[in-house]
Amino acid sequence: MNSLEKLRQDINELDRQLLHLLSERVHVALQMFELKKRSNLPLYDPVREKEILEDCSRRVKEPLDVKDLQAFVSLLIRIGKNVQCRKENKPMIPYSDLQTHLKELDQDTTK
Repeated sequence: MNSLEKLRQDINELDRQLLHLLSERVHVALQMFELKKRSNLPLYDPVREKEILEDCSRRVKEPLDVKDLQAFVSLLIRIGKNVQCRKENKPMIPYSDLQTHLKELDQDTTK
C-alpha cells in the first residue's frame, strides 16, 4: 500500500469516528431538548451557544483557525437543532450561511 492509500484510510477512519461522536452529540442534544420542554425553559439560548463557541475558540490548535473552528462548531449546533426541528415537524434551519449566524449570535449576546 502506498502512502496516499494509507492516508486515505486514516481519513476514512477519522471520519467514522467523527460520525460516531456526532451521533452521540445529537442524542445528548435531544435529551436536553426534552428536558427544556418539560421544564418550560427556552429552547434557544444564544448566550450558551456563544459560550460554547468561545470555549472551543480558546482550545483551537494549528493548523486550525478560530474562524474554521467556529464554523465547524456552529454547524454541529445547527445539526442538533435541525434534528430537534424534524422531531417537532418544524421547518429546518438552513445551512447556507454560517458566517451570518455567527455575526447574529454575537449581536444577540452583546445587547
